[in-house]
Amino acid sequence: MSLINRIAADWWTAAIGAVCAGILVALMLVDVSNGSVRYLVDLDVYRLGATEFLRSGNIYNQRFHTQETPLPFTYPPFAALVFSPLAYLPLSLSSVLFSTITVVCLATACAIALAWCDVAHPILWALRLIPLVVLCEPVIATLMFGQINTVLLLLVLVDASGALRRIFPWFPPGILCGIAAAIKLTPAIFAMYFLVTKNWRAVRNLALSAIVASALPALWYPSLVWQYFSDTIFATDRIGASYFAANQSIAGVISRAEESAYWWLFFSITVIVGGGYSAYRAAYNSHHLLALNLIALTGLLVSPVSWSHHWVWLPITAFALWQAKMRIMAGWVLFATTVGCFHAFLPSRNHLELEWTITQQILGSHYVIVAGAVLAWCGYQLRANYVASPPQGTPIPTTAGYLAEDHRPTHNDPADPHR
Repeated sequence: MSLINRIAADWWTAAIGAVCAGILVALMLVDVSNGSVRYLVDLDVYRLGATEFLRSGNIYNQRFHTQETPLPFTYPPFAALVFSPLAYLPLSLSSVLFSTITVVCLATACAIALAWCDVAHPILWALRLIPLVVLCEPVIATLMFGQINTVLLLLVLVDASGALRRIFPWFPPGILCGIAAAIKLTPAIFAMYFLVTKNWRAVRNLALSAIVASALPALWYPSLVWQYFSDTIFATDRIGASYFAANQSIAGVISRAEESAYWWLFFSITVIVGGGYSAYRAAYNSHHLLALNLIALTGLLVSPVSWSHHWVWLPITAFALWQAKMRIMAGWVLFATTVGCFHAFLPSRNHLELEWTITQQILGSHYVIVAGAVLAWCGYQLRANYVASPPQGTPIPTTAGYLAEDHRPTHNDPADPHR
């Protein structure tokens, strides 16, 4: 086969993957019974919250009347500022645009992750794999609710991988993670990644950018910022009942088992220590993508509420495990996000989660179990592969040009973290 024919065949398969992903998203987005755009309740809350932010700033003292049930705006004030363009768009158009952004961010994140795994032609492979990634339960839930998860995923991946700094070398590390934390708090956990890679400048930048972005809405509503960080942030009941089946966190498991909250504190401390250790060992062995994902899993486990759509990191975790030669564990992760998403099929209406049997408790906590197993297995597998000193700072393994070609670091290549 000639070079031109091979290139054409490569891009043809990638185009098929992109089209298949587009069809899948369209099927999720369009109500085939009447041809209308499906209602994305979380996106509507974003839109209603942004509208009220622009109007009066009163976004935490009320519940917004969605088409399903009145719901509160639970994000920081900076998120309302970010969502403000939605206030000027019809809901149907917002749904189409937001779903498109979700998939584009997901495909880009896959390409960056694959490039970080040193896969040849990562853009092509990302387009080929994107239909399978879209079929993962966290991604389906993200699309069906109209959530912002893949945008945050991409911000963190771009920052941690250094992809943007290969194009703009002056761009400080940690800034994008800080912005993500100002939108939804939980990405602040990725300061741990910069700690285990000894990138102190990124830790500082993350903290400063998160503080500055969080304070930005105070230019319009200083009392709103004070209200959120002094009161609303502690009202975890605004998010939803912890025992809901979709809450795939340690707190969710304990709530469904109706055990003492002290167990959450004990297991959370254990997971933070164990997850930090596993990420540290992964970074020591130059598995930086794996280290980043181990931090992500740690944050998801210890968060009081981690809805199933928050677990969009799992497909990327599978890539990282595969690259680290932990192929069986990668398979289990993919199983848990597809045919093994048992929580979606168990009784979960009218407080039925509180009546689950022990078997149902185990099956209904599959993300928690798989994530805990990944943290433990990685810590165990990497314990003997000791490197004398860890890599200093975050590696910068990808660039826009590298994403489209087969690139391998050489001794004169700044992409090589051991140079």
